[in-house]
Amino acid sequence: MNFLISTLLLIFISPCSESATLKELYTEALKTYPQLAAQHSNFLASETRYNSALRSLGPVIQLKGTQIYREEDRRASGFAQGRERSLYLNAIQPLFKGGREYAGLSYTQNINGAEEMRLSGKKRSVYQEVVKAFFTCLIQDKEIFNQEKLVDLTAKRVSDLNSRVKIGRSRKSELLLAQAQNESAKAQLEVALREKEKALAELKRISGIDERESLSFTAKEFHLKPLPSYLEKLDLHPDLQTKVREVAAQNDNLQVAYRTHLPDLDFRGNYFLHREGALKNVSWDVSLNLTMPIFESGVTTSRIHEEVYKKEQQEHLLNDVKNTLEATLKQIYSTLEKDLIRLNILKKASLLAEENYSEQQKEYHLGLVSNLEVLQAMNTYIENKKSFDRAFYEVEQNKELLLSLTGESENL
Repeated sequence: MNFLISTLLLIFISPCSESATLKELYTEALKTYPQLAAQHSNFLASETRYNSALRSLGPVIQLKGTQIYREEDRRASGFAQGRERSLYLNAIQPLFKGGREYAGLSYTQNINGAEEMRLSGKKRSVYQEVVKAFFTCLIQDKEIFNQEKLVDLTAKRVSDLNSRVKIGRSRKSELLLAQAQNESAKAQLEVALREKEKALAELKRISGIDERESLSFTAKEFHLKPLPSYLEKLDLHPDLQTKVREVAAQNDNLQVAYRTHLPDLDFRGNYFLHREGALKNVSWDVSLNLTMPIFESGVTTSRIHEEVYKKEQQEHLLNDVKNTLEATLKQIYSTLEKDLIRLNILKKASLLAEENYSEQQKEYHLGLVSNLEVLQAMNTYIENKKSFDRAFYEVEQNKELLLSLTGESENL
């Protein structure tokens, strides 16, 4: 079922600067949020590890020097001098490491992708925090607006009754009841002001906004689509993609462990800058080296088993993240679906309560209803208005949370 929310513009009037939108607050939060900066550093570190693994496939050139002391055997001529020294350049080019080098490179690439997705997921998490704090502020502002209206209405009621008491058209008890209602409304207004301060402080903590800065919000046309159309977009959620890459990375680790059974092959060359002994006139040599593992006391087998269990663990975590995201989306969707229906009902109730209050005032002056009935109608009108305004912003908040889960929010 599709529902349409009409466009609404709400601006907090403030003596300060221009109004801040939800997107602007999110942009500021991305600059100041500490955990986001830490995750960005993790991503850069993983990117560096990938570059390092990529470069490890290339050759290595080293300058080496040796000085050997041995027992001197004069019968063996130059081959057994008591001391030999050499200085040479050594070059090594790995040719084959059982495929471990490529599995390791794939591992670092997947870990780098996981960190990138984790950074993206953290940004979405920050956006959701901004959304909740932003709409809490909007709700509290409307709470203050409605409470101020109640204070104003009860004050007018007190003034009207005071005039009627003086000419004997109303009882003193009616005036006292209205005065009590007015004082109670003022007390509730103070509570609303205090809650607004708390909401603004939380928004400042997340986004760094000046507490005096005003907020603006424009509700846009929104159609709630069928649930499956939202669920299918969860496959691209950063949290899920993070786990997908971590499973792939763990599979690479398992391949590294398996390939430890395979031989290593590398090409080596030496160029001697200084050499003593029987080979002092030989300036260079090259070699092709093959290393075949035969027995390592079961260390490799144990490592393979360990990596298999780690891979199973990552797969379970992947399923857990997927199930959690689906459950969260379904809960928000269900709440939003019901609240949209509830919003239409509250809108009608608010309009009827306002009309009833207006009629009660007219009938009171005609002597058809009592002062108590007028006050009850007033309270009903304001309470219905509060319920509608709160429900409206709760719908908008859940709409943004839903769209942030699927990546469809225009603010991301």
